[in-house]
Amino acid sequence: MDKVVIEMINKYLPAYLTDFKYSIFIINIGTITIIGIINWFFLYSLNKKIEGFRLDNKKDEIKFKKYQIEQADAIKILYSKLIDIQNSTRLLFNTEFQSNPHYIFSQNLNKWVSDYLKFYNFYKRNRILFNNELLSLIKEPLNKLNKIFNVIFNKIKNIEQMEEICHGQLEYFYDDEFEEESKIKKSIVQLKKDTEFEADNFNINQLISALENEYKLLLTDENTPYNNVYKK
Repeated sequence: MDKVVIEMINKYLPAYLTDFKYSIFIINIGTITIIGIINWFFLYSLNKKIEGFRLDNKKDEIKFKKYQIEQADAIKILYSKLIDIQNSTRLLFNTEFQSNPHYIFSQNLNKWVSDYLKFYNFYKRNRILFNNELLSLIKEPLNKLNKIFNVIFNKIKNIEQMEEICHGQLEYFYDDEFEEESKIKKSIVQLKKDTEFEADNFNINQLISALENEYKLLLTDENTPYNNVYKK
């Protein structure tokens, strides 16, 4: 009996072991294939997420780049308009006239108002582009410029009423060109007192310097990749 069992084992065991090894091989191949497929899907999904993340970052970078460019442009334009006000102020308070002091004074008054309104309207439309520090610096000079505007605007209305009364015949108010120039000079001196512009001029200069610094900072900040846009 034992001899028969041993013979059967010797007969069938090699075939069984061969089949078993083959089955193990197939199982290993299948396992490796499945793991490979899973890894492929995982890497594919991960790459898609990374690609999407990069695209989102690129979009954000483009948006921020556009914002910085718009911000620099707005500061540059606001600075230019503030310089216009400064120049108009020098003309307005100039008391030296070669001729027609009444006409020149009236013209300078209107130019100042025009320059101020251009500055004010641009600021209101674009203040969203300015940071909080700059908005804080603009606030006080803007309030004082607004007070100056009210004084000058009222002066313009008074002159217009005077011209309407005399139908443009200025001789009604001025005996001669010397009296005209004298009265206009007195009006300028009084206007400077009423507007208190000399006391406020430092604030305007301070704001001009702040705009210069902020603009230069946007162009020279090496921590941002956007300064090269304006350096070209």
